[in-house]
Amino acid sequence: MFQNDSKFRKPDGKQAGVPSTTDIRVNGAAKTADDLPSAPLARLRLIAALDALLSAGSVSGAARMLDMSAPAMSRLLAQLRQQFDDDILVRSGRLMVPTPRAVALRAQARRISRAADALMQGEDDTGWHTTAQRPDAVPVPNPPPLLTQTTWRDTPNGTDRDARTTDAQARLARLVAVAGGGPGRARTLRMAEAQEAFGTVLRGEADPVQIGALLVALQSRGMTAEELAGCVKASREGRDVSLPMRADLDWPAYVSPRNSRLPYFLLAARALADAGHRIALHGYAQAISQFGTVLDTLHIPVAGSRAAAAAHLASARIAFLPLPAIDPQLQAMTGLYPLLDMRSAINAVIPLLNPMAAPISVVAVASPGAARLCLATAAMLDGQLCCVTGHRDVVQATPHLAMSIHRSAALRDSDIYVASDPMRVRPRMPPGYNTREFAASLWSGDLKDANAEAIVCDTIACGLLALSDSHMGFVQARDEARDVWLRRGWGGA
Repeated sequence: MFQNDSKFRKPDGKQAGVPSTTDIRVNGAAKTADDLPSAPLARLRLIAALDALLSAGSVSGAARMLDMSAPAMSRLLAQLRQQFDDDILVRSGRLMVPTPRAVALRAQARRISRAADALMQGEDDTGWHTTAQRPDAVPVPNPPPLLTQTTWRDTPNGTDRDARTTDAQARLARLVAVAGGGPGRARTLRMAEAQEAFGTVLRGEADPVQIGALLVALQSRGMTAEELAGCVKASREGRDVSLPMRADLDWPAYVSPRNSRLPYFLLAARALADAGHRIALHGYAQAISQFGTVLDTLHIPVAGSRAAAAAHLASARIAFLPLPAIDPQLQAMTGLYPLLDMRSAINAVIPLLNPMAAPISVVAVASPGAARLCLATAAMLDGQLCCVTGHRDVVQATPHLAMSIHRSAALRDSDIYVASDPMRVRPRMPPGYNTREFAASLWSGDLKDANAEAIVCDTIACGLLALSDSHMGFVQARDEARDVWLRRGWGGA
């Protein structure tokens, strides 16, 4: 759950909703908690506390999320237990797990708490919005409407589209005709042409019809390295390169919203950060709701800007940067998928953004051919890449399946083939666990799952191969990855 940590504070800095009494009274009998609140506003605080407790899985974690003391959160938990006549959270080893009654209440509590958060921030709850879960992080702004609006006019023959175009739209029209003009007329765009075309779109100077036409033209025949490099350069235009802290490894994580598997790559990235490497993750805005509880459990801060991400890299050595914080127009363009019903050029561009100016990126690709395209693009941009096949959306190892690793020519042992391990199968989440609890148990060591840990360790190995400029092979990288996993620094959920 990602809410504004300060929303439960009064303007004078005092905590709101912390009761002053210390007992619950039921049928005249005193209990060891506060009186149950009767006012609607006070009960709304209980709902927010319930949401935080179920998201964090601990009293201390929920207290951090709502910026209150652990004893105050304990009193609210006692009130919730009395209110619902249920334990809500029960201890299982080192974890607090929800009861069946709490699981049934989880979705409704989440909706109410999110709606209240949006109301207090003056936002429309129909769109995406988030703030980082840490009080020192900067909120990510809502993305603006996509580019320009089409205008219409009345003519003697009825209503027609306004045919007037700007100079930028006229230049873009010529480039669209070059890219998608059909047999005998079309050709691939040169890098400078692709940069101009995509830059016109990102600056908000294009007509919406031109946007769709350009994306379809590039996608229908497949992008060349020159075209992809031009689009990436346009996406990096105007970026302030004087960051106070840069990443050691860029890790794009544009996971499909339909993907419900556990994000093992987050455990791998956190372990690498604990080993001293600065890791910059970035992905879609919907990732906040998709695996946000795992980000919070692993203490991976969400940054609302590149400057905030740099601050997190300096303090925590890791940060997750949502796409709208990099470029709201890029986020808006990803919303065209339902209108086109296909992936487009934008899906090839965003993994190569490298927003925190890392010397190398570790990128997931669908095939060796896609790896060659990305590596050629990186060479034109004077960058380094490590491309991993297997998981299409994010680098996450698949020990039960073969995968290949392709690195920039400047790196030694550029192509590595990793055979499948016949001893490994795809792990299954144990009964009674949710995604957050499973990730927390793996991280803390309370749960031993050899198949899951193999995914994490092999993913760490992919990161080490990207970070290393030596003759390291995958076997050596895997051995070092196991040491990194065993030495992970943060010890619990």
